[in-house]
Amino acid sequence: MKQIATIAALLSDETRITMLVCLLTGKALTAGELARAANVLPQTASMHLSKLLQANLINCTAAGRHRYYHLANAEVAQAIESIALLTPTQVITKPGFNKASAELCFARTCYDHLAGSLGVNLTQALMRRGYFFQEDKQFILTRVGDVFFSSLGIDSAKLRQQKRVFAKCCMDWTERQYHLAGALGGTLLNSLLAKHWIIKAKQGRAVFLTAEGRRIFVNELGLRL
Repeated sequence: MKQIATIAALLSDETRITMLVCLLTGKALTAGELARAANVLPQTASMHLSKLLQANLINCTAAGRHRYYHLANAEVAQAIESIALLTPTQVITKPGFNKASAELCFARTCYDHLAGSLGVNLTQALMRRGYFFQEDKQFILTRVGDVFFSSLGIDSAKLRQQKRVFAKCCMDWTERQYHLAGALGGTLLNSLLAKHWIIKAKQGRAVFLTAEGRRIFVNELGLRL
């Protein structure tokens, strides 16, 4: 219980949570960049970063004269996103990170599946076409949906044999709606990347829609972008 209280106390500070939210993009940032994002002095930022390092919430990598900070693991990102879901508004709006925030909100990877506005819109478009429907916290694949995913080279029968949930509802922390996760969501992301309909950013979790991807999503799948 004491360890939980310690982590909770660290996350209750506005400066530290601002830094952690900035790191949700997946990009490694310097202490100076994090200080500007949190609107604090460099010395103050260093003190907060030291506490986060001691708690194993972040890691630090040295490159030449610079030290870059990033989240320790996916579990930390998941914890921050879960806390963000409890807030009434989006929280990645700090000065200096508007471009990164916009990219992250539009499309990003959520562990191994597609999230953000694009992920939610794709999920809703596939549901409108009757490819699957929601039941509790899972998506149920229909026969026509099985045919559609097969056309993308996705073997749903093989995916069902995996130990993980087949098609899970994952609450999107920026859109506050469900996107497709689980084995099916992860395989769909890989298929979209392989077809070059979307591409990953060179650094971080952002995902970009290609011209071909936009054509397919809007004209053939009926996405409302």
